[in-house]
Amino acid sequence: MDIESLKFFIEVRNSGNITNTANAFYVTQSAVSKRLSMLEAELGVQLFQRGKGRSRAVITPAGESFAEIAERILLLHRQALSLKCGAERRTLTIACINSVQDYILPPFITEIQRKDRNLCVTIEDHHSVEIFPLLEKKMVDIGITQAPAPFPDLRSLLLFQEGYRVVMRPSGTGLHAGAVHPEQLPAEHEIFEAFDSEFQHWHDYWWRPSGAKIRVNTTPTAERYFSDPEDWIIVPDSVAVKMELDGFVSFALAVTPPVHRCYLVCGKDNGDASVEGFVEEALAYFKGKGRRY
Repeated sequence: MDIESLKFFIEVRNSGNITNTANAFYVTQSAVSKRLSMLEAELGVQLFQRGKGRSRAVITPAGESFAEIAERILLLHRQALSLKCGAERRTLTIACINSVQDYILPPFITEIQRKDRNLCVTIEDHHSVEIFPLLEKKMVDIGITQAPAPFPDLRSLLLFQEGYRVVMRPSGTGLHAGAVHPEQLPAEHEIFEAFDSEFQHWHDYWWRPSGAKIRVNTTPTAERYFSDPEDWIIVPDSVAVKMELDGFVSFALAVTPPVHRCYLVCGKDNGDASVEGFVEEALAYFKGKGRRY
């Protein structure tokens, strides 16, 4: 297994096309196919479904599983090569839930990198349930999740907590004044995004789980589907603040959901100075943060 073959594999996986991969690397199509075949023989699994003489390649379930491993190997390879740039360069890999990554984390990352120019940060978007196994397998250094870790060898620290608000387009503000009661929000105009299990339980008390206009898994996706004045979504305070910058308006809820909590998760007693430094900086940065991030 060599780095060049892994690069070919990832490129074919992303493009689904052997010819395009060959062109990108300035090699022949047969060279790419040969490398893939050698990789499959070494692993003992079929990575792609492809026919003789066809440039199109469809990744198999085994290929998708291997893709995550291949990307990790390539990341470690890049980090190893970065040692040439200076022995002091340190790396930190953070797996983060989307709502924090999109709306809260960037200013903090900018601040810590301003303090430490030798810190190289890799940030990945994942759901909480995906982050815990990554931490367990030591594939990432730190996780930011909406629930404490279920594994005893991981420690979970409350990073911050916040409330929820209902968000809609300005054209729908005439429908409401002051705090909005859930009974004022028609299910057929809901754009639903699930957060933690406590929020889901509260939500399902007021609206049927299958009654929403559309269900999404990220707020940036939700913003594309506001087509009627009465459309609405319930999101954490920090997300509502950023949506307001995009032209939305938000209201408090007369009946409030349980607070939204975010946790900083890492291994217990790992002894990594970079991890401990990040944890200390993060807890200090988010301490006392209010609705206005």
